[in-house]
Amino acid sequence: MHDLGTGSGLGWTLLGAVGGGAKVFVQLLALEKLPSKSKIFWLLTANMFVSGFSGFLGAVLATKMTSDDNLHVVAAGVAGYMGVAALDLFAKWFKEHIK
Repeated sequence: MHDLGTGSGLGWTLLGAVGGGAKVFVQLLALEKLPSKSKIFWLLTANMFVSGFSGFLGAVLATKMTSDDNLHVVAAGVAGYMGVAALDLFAKWFKEHIK
């Protein structure tokens, strides 16, 4: 198990935030007309905050399933990209498995 007090936890959080930022940029590229710069800034900031948390939780859960550090990194990025959807999945899993 990783010591979350070292760089692993922070690294996973940052990877999740980058995944969330990537999702925002993909969504913005699909728009015909971009919103204002301030709206983009706040959307990006909020999404990266939530995605950082999602990425951290995804990586922590991955440490319980495998010792492969590469999969921990992938879990952080994918859960970060998923953002709120990942949190919903984690909440559903916890409801089913923890009574």
